Amino acid sequence: MISPSLSLYRFMYLKNQRLLNAHAFTPVFSTPSFKIHQTNILLFVKIRQPQQESVVPTSRLGLAITKKKIKRANQRNRVKRLAREYFRLHQHQLIEAVDIAIIIKNFPVALSNADIVTQLEASFKQINNKLKQHFNKNPSV
Repeated sequence: MISPSLSLYRFMYLKNQRLLNAHAFTPVFSTPSFKIHQTNILLFVKIRQPQQESVVPTSRLGLAITKKKIKRANQRNRVKRLAREYFRLHQHQLIEAVDIAIIIKNFPVALSNADIVTQLEASFKQINNKLKQHFNKNPSV
């Protein structure tokens, strides 16, 4: 039997990488480190602090895609699937462990998958830029 390569694990999206309940979402929405605004999506980002010295925190993703903003379930599922997949493939590029909560600002019916991915890509670049700025100002954090 072939053992899985360590490099494959960085492309997994495990349960501990999800914001699952209100207890996990509340700190991200109430006191975000910063927000990233795009045309159709808004990301709340909270920098994660290690709970213990020996444990390295991982980035986590939460999706708050509501029926009020996107009426059809298949469209909500499409947005969530694209966001999860983008996070799964690009989480290793984040320079620090963060909690990310994604909400939809407005959603035109004709929004394509490529448009959503482009906005997520720009958002991840902005997250890394803001993280660099934060840690240049506060090197002891």
